[in-house]
Amino acid sequence: MPACSSSAAVTAALPATPVPGLAGGPVSLSVVGQTGGATQAVAVQGSYAYVGVGMQLVVLDVSNPSAPRPVGVSDPLGGDVLDIAINGSLAYLAAGGAGLFVMDISNPAAPGIVGAYQAPGFAEGVAVANGYAYVADGPAGLRVVYVTNPAKPVEVAAAFQLNYVFGVTVAGTQAYLAAAGAGLLVADVSNPASPVEIARMNTPGFAYGIAASGQTVYVADGWGGIRVVDVSDPFPPADRGAVPTPGWAMSAAVGGSQLYIADAGAGIRMMDISNATTPRDLGGLQFPRGHAQRLAVSGSRVYVADRNAGVHIVDATTPAQAVQVGSYSPLGFAAGVAVAGNYAYVGGHVSDGMRVIDLSSPSHPHEVGAFPFDPAAPLVGTVVTAANGFVQVSTDHTDYTVDVSDPAHPKGTEHGYPFGTTRNQVVQGGLMIQANEWGLHLINISDPLSPCELNFMNFRAGDSLGGGANDYGNPGRRGFVR
Repeated sequence: MPACSSSAAVTAALPATPVPGLAGGPVSLSVVGQTGGATQAVAVQGSYAYVGVGMQLVVLDVSNPSAPRPVGVSDPLGGDVLDIAINGSLAYLAAGGAGLFVMDISNPAAPGIVGAYQAPGFAEGVAVANGYAYVADGPAGLRVVYVTNPAKPVEVAAAFQLNYVFGVTVAGTQAYLAAAGAGLLVADVSNPASPVEIARMNTPGFAYGIAASGQTVYVADGWGGIRVVDVSDPFPPADRGAVPTPGWAMSAAVGGSQLYIADAGAGIRMMDISNATTPRDLGGLQFPRGHAQRLAVSGSRVYVADRNAGVHIVDATTPAQAVQVGSYSPLGFAAGVAVAGNYAYVGGHVSDGMRVIDLSSPSHPHEVGAFPFDPAAPLVGTVVTAANGFVQVSTDHTDYTVDVSDPAHPKGTEHGYPFGTTRNQVVQGGLMIQANEWGLHLINISDPLSPCELNFMNFRAGDSLGGGANDYGNPGRRGFVR
């Protein structure tokens, strides 16, 4: 950013505006709306993908996989959606500390909650079979919930209550559990109201997810890759060894004679399991800056829930040459926010850029525009300020001025790398003050598209251990630095 000329003038700062409601004492706050968050779950049925984005279920029309289109979104559930099981017109959502939710998806444009079960632990995963939901309830083990009346789910039994359970799948009369450091657990659920703990098998890694095909179970064992277990006789299960993966195996799904693995930072892997106990690696596909958490398979397409980047739609017709054909990228990480009028401007990591959120209906905020950051930048924290029809965005990598006069099509200008990482900034009139670990930048933004530096106040001169400015308030009147 260039220095201002000696003749530069700055418009006088506006007087401070008091915050409504604070003069009378404490203010009661409650959540009325939510949007965005990590994408951690996905399920597919017909032409729709059901995606867990933060605390909401988002329904995507994937009839055109190259252009998935959001058509519906649920109310926030109070906990992140970590797993989804579909059964007909109902979706069962494991939502962490908020428990299990049963949602009517008969109208994809308006998914609605019809019932809920407050699990005692932390609902990590869910499977549904024969009128029962099997909840992988984190520190509370396996919970068996009767859901024949979806409006009134009722817990009828529990098993392995002293184990932390991340994932569950049900095959026949057995429930197979991915139980973190304990490995694989097996419960006989031929009578769901009275499950019997029948087997345990330790695994070398950390069991996050599980899939079953016939008499073989595949444990997504974190750094231990895929553990292959023969359960033709579960007393005890027979360990058939492991197939390493380049990342951390987080979850797995079976599609025909192939096994698909969400492999965290290494993307997805595909294996031929036509010989069930001897999987053969077929290749994979990595997503830049991604973290593949869960996946769903429909025909030759794989839908990947990526914590960092949303949903990837992959054509795996030829696994060795799998190719991404579409994506859905909601706001994943909010590092900074500014509000002006009916819009919120939210800055996140480099994969998020800056998003424009319409707040005209506070209970249903929705994204209307986006401005991308430099893709070569590192993952960055973001400070955002909005004033006079422009948004000032400061990151660890560079500064941007974004014209938001058309919220659906924000346009920005990059201003180069600032001296020090910006921690906070304020704008009043034509003056912007940035507080960073070195001190204060005073910037003239009378012409928002051509900012220039008026001065820099270095609070760390001669101090190798630091100090710096982390906050600043009320420019033009009095500054507060700490």
